[in-house]
Amino acid sequence: MTASLRRSWASERRALFLDALLAVSLGIVSIFVATRVAQAEGTTVQAGAIALLVVQTVALTVRRRWPMAVYSVVGIGTIVYAWLGYPQSVGGFGVLIAIYTVAAHVPLREAIVAAGIYVVGMALSLIGFSRDSGSSFDVVFADFLVNLLALILAWTVGVTIRTRRAYVAALEARAELLEREREDNARLAVALERGRIAREMHDVVAHNVSVVVVQAAAAERMVETDPERARQAMRDVAATGRQALTEMRRLLGVLRDGDASDIGPQPGVAELRALAGTVEDAGMQVELSVQGEERPLPASAALSVYRIVQEALTNSLRHAGPARARVILRYLPDALEVQVSDNGVGVVPPAEHGGHGLIGMRERVALFGGELTAGPRPEGGYAVVARIPTSGSGT
Repeated sequence: MTASLRRSWASERRALFLDALLAVSLGIVSIFVATRVAQAEGTTVQAGAIALLVVQTVALTVRRRWPMAVYSVVGIGTIVYAWLGYPQSVGGFGVLIAIYTVAAHVPLREAIVAAGIYVVGMALSLIGFSRDSGSSFDVVFADFLVNLLALILAWTVGVTIRTRRAYVAALEARAELLEREREDNARLAVALERGRIAREMHDVVAHNVSVVVVQAAAAERMVETDPERARQAMRDVAATGRQALTEMRRLLGVLRDGDASDIGPQPGVAELRALAGTVEDAGMQVELSVQGEERPLPASAALSVYRIVQEALTNSLRHAGPARARVILRYLPDALEVQVSDNGVGVVPPAEHGGHGLIGMRERVALFGGELTAGPRPEGGYAVVARIPTSGSGT
């Protein structure tokens, strides 16, 4: 059983105990008053009167669970008690409690109908009492007004409490909904941030490992014929490996601490020449050219451009074979077009078939509402073309 269910069950038991205590107390007082009135009149209380008073009051024990049924039992019992000429008592207060309960727990339309029935029943009860007591019309009418005022008070209090209860329930439901939305938004933000960091890690690791593999293979080939170049290639392997480890530690630290502000400065367009130099050191010639008037880009767009070029050159280095690569940045009036091509064998990278490379590039471009195409060129080789809108972008 959950904590909320336990609290609900405890609340119901407490309410039932209080209602039972109220019913027993009212029953005892009603029988006592009826007995004293009968004694004052020189008679005794009949068993039927006591039975009706017990019915009127004991029924209040379950008034919250079956408000309309209890109201009917108490009301009918009160009318019958009055018409049978039994001594006056305070058992009629049970009807006020019942009408309050109806107003507090049932829909408003049913509560209005119950109030109308109360007025009719009250009139019948007063007529029954006045028939035996011989009270004048003025006295009966005054009793009617007093009872009507008591009805209005009990009914209004009940409706007010029901309205307030519904208002509080609506506020609690809204607060719970907002709390769930905040939790969902927080989980979504975490997932998006981790996805972004995962893309960064893939781009960094895939590029550096590819460069290491190519440089190590080149060193192995040259170790006999050109030892000095082989040693330089191994030094490049060590430098690239250290760089990869540094990047991995930085990204893993962000994942561990959950603070994206620690991710540090990110590469952009200005670092593309250094990237091209790294790829050339690995054995592939890279030509980098810029067309159009250069202009600053938002940091997120500049990082995406860098990662797209990095991933495309990594794929060329791994799959194109002996080849040259060309990187063109074309600044258009409303966009930046990035083209990375090679003249290699034009093999489709494995990432096209379910990996993360081209998927990551497409995700980066999609964040800006851009387009990306990738595939073999008719003249041979492979090309990646990304178009990132820049209109309206800040710096």
